[in-house]
Amino acid sequence: MPVTSVRYLASQPWPFPRSLMLGFSARAGGTDIAIDGVEIVEARWFSVDELEAELAAGRISLPMPVSIAYRIIDSWRRGALPAPD
Repeated sequence: MPVTSVRYLASQPWPFPRSLMLGFSARAGGTDIAIDGVEIVEARWFSVDELEAELAAGRISLPMPVSIAYRIIDSWRRGALPAPD
């Protein structure tokens, strides 16, 4: 998917397998998601309300709170994620 207005947010060392996780925000250039079936096996778009409903119903879960992925999603949920330029 093409993206624009990419903005670096943070990074986090990840011990296995000796990786560095990078967090960015960006504007999506469309709504079609390419799933490769290996690295990405499922992907969906959510509004904040849809995400909250899925979490409350137990149909999805968020990453661990210590992860950068959780912090980015949580910032977005609270409306505190800096908007891309």
